[in-house]
Amino acid sequence: KTEEAAQFTRCSSKTPKATYPSIRLPLPGAHQVNNLKIALSALEQLSDPIEVKELMEGVAQCQLPGRLEWSHGQPDILYDVAHNPSSIQVLCSYLMQWVSHRKVVILMGIMSDKDGAQIVEQFKTVTPWIVFSRPKTSRAMPPDVLKQQAQTGEVVEEVSKGFERAKALAKEGGVVVVTGSFYTVQEAKECQRRGD
Repeated sequence: KTEEAAQFTRCSSKTPKATYPSIRLPLPGAHQVNNLKIALSALEQLSDPIEVKELMEGVAQCQLPGRLEWSHGQPDILYDVAHNPSSIQVLCSYLMQWVSHRKVVILMGIMSDKDGAQIVEQFKTVTPWIVFSRPKTSRAMPPDVLKQQAQTGEVVEEVSKGFERAKALAKEGGVVVVTGSFYTVQEAKECQRRGD
């Protein structure tokens, strides 16, 4: 399991109209293979035949900011906007596959309409280190409510300070996973850009 392999997906696909050998998809996660196959089928239904080379070049340009998005440093940061139980399950599967050998610290801030208890339970299978914060929106769930549901972790009210705390816990060689909402990911990315 190499770090590079954790950041992209390789697959091949055969459709009624073409065979696509060894596609290098720069979107991590096994779920992206299914997404690509659906996109290929839809593309073939909606357009004239596409040259395999052109398709491969197009796929190589794919980006999905905020979804299993790595920022390497000390510690490494993984941004993921997962915000419901099914997307959290995908994130946890990815973490178990690729970073289970490293210290993982979750920085989480979710919206009050989400099932916080179920989300937290999924993360507890990956790591005991969870920092609960509140993104700057009136829709955010209070982090102390999440901590109470989790019966683990710690509360750092502001995402910017929670981001610093998560990095301190992860230390060199660890991974901070910023997740729970688009708001949380955006605030943490802004902190990183500013150098906070």
